[in-house]
Amino acid sequence: DYLHDSWFYWTHRMLHWGPLYKHIHYIHHKSKVPSAFTGYSFHVIEALIVFANEVFVTMLFPMPASVHRVYHLVTTAIHEGGHAGYEIAPFIPTIEGLLL
Repeated sequence: DYLHDSWFYWTHRMLHWGPLYKHIHYIHHKSKVPSAFTGYSFHVIEALIVFANEVFVTMLFPMPASVHRVYHLVTTAIHEGGHAGYEIAPFIPTIEGLLL
């Protein structure tokens, strides 16, 4: 989905800025072999930045808890797919694809 992809792109780009990389994001890159576990290997401040979009989504688009859980599961699958060690993105369903 566009919101998740945009949030990820811009926050990840920000985390590669010198001071943030040196003190926060470097932990994520200490993992040399990508896996489902290394996808969530990060500093607590990075977790707050990365997962703030979950809070913003629920504030911008009020939704039942069950819908938010589905959204979270989809974004988690996308995140895990990005750390699988090989390209599986074409096989991960998108919210747009599910709705159309």
